[in-house]
Amino acid sequence: MSKDSKAPVSTDEEVLRRIPRVYYNSSFSTPVQVNAFRPTDQDIDGISVFRQACGATPEALVASGRSASGYVVAILKVQEILDIKVDGIRPTVVATPKSDDTVPGHASIPELSIQLKTSNKAVCLKLQQQLAFLACKSVIEVPPPGA
Repeated sequence: MSKDSKAPVSTDEEVLRRIPRVYYNSSFSTPVQVNAFRPTDQDIDGISVFRQACGATPEALVASGRSASGYVVAILKVQEILDIKVDGIRPTVVATPKSDDTVPGHASIPELSIQLKTSNKAVCLKLQQQLAFLACKSVIEVPPPGA
């Protein structure tokens, strides 16, 4: 039974981050690049992650993406995200379900938003670096649909 996507995110959960393949190189010592966690103009409520406890799977994330270059998927432990501290900022993971999502369990890291990228690029970059480092611990290379 999957957890309700509106339920608060618990510290023992794992979340998935879809990463465009252009931001991943397995031959690098840190294969996940910082830009894999860069907020875009659409990230008003923070960058997106997806909750496995709500039924999100790496295969569904890859299939729902629009990048022609394909994706890898990082598995992040929520507790490790919460343990990050950069210049007094501690990221959180908040349930932000979307009714039109093809993948269940949408959540956001609100501290890593377009507003932070615009107002404090240095802190934003440090948070991106910490998350990219965590992401390197568990990356799944999922073949594109139909491959």
